[in-house]
Amino acid sequence: MPSRERLLGWLVLISISNDTGAYLLGSWRGRIPLAPSLSPSKTLEGAVGGLLCAVVIGVLCGGILPMNLHPILLAFIALLIGFAGQVGDLLESYFKRIHGIKDFGSALGSHGGIFDRVDSHFASAIVFLILINCFK
Repeated sequence: MPSRERLLGWLVLISISNDTGAYLLGSWRGRIPLAPSLSPSKTLEGAVGGLLCAVVIGVLCGGILPMNLHPILLAFIALLIGFAGQVGDLLESYFKRIHGIKDFGSALGSHGGIFDRVDSHFASAIVFLILINCFK
C-alpha cells in the first residue's frame, strides 16, 4: 500500500477510535459534564475514554505507518490527534450555538449534516499533517 494511504488509514483509525471511545465510555460512566453550555451530553469521562482509545489504537496500529516510530512517540501523536478531534468537535458545537442551529444540515437525518459527522476529523487531520511533516 502506498505511503499516503497508510498515513490516511492510521489517521482514520485514530480519529474513529477517539470518537467511539468517547461515546462508549461517556455513555457508560459519564458523570462530569465537559462543556455543558456547548454540548450538554459530552462528559469528562468520555473525553478521557476517547483519548485512551486513540492512544491504544495508535500504538497497536503503528506498524501500518510508512515510517518506524517508537511506541511512546506513536502514543504522543495519537494523543494530540485525539485531543485535536475533541477540540474540533467542541468548536463546531460552539459555532452552532452562536448561530442558534442544531445541525449543519439534514443529509444524515437525525445525525445532522455531513459536517456534523466529520468535524473532529478535520481538526485531527490538520494536527496530523503538522506532526507527520516533522518526521519526514
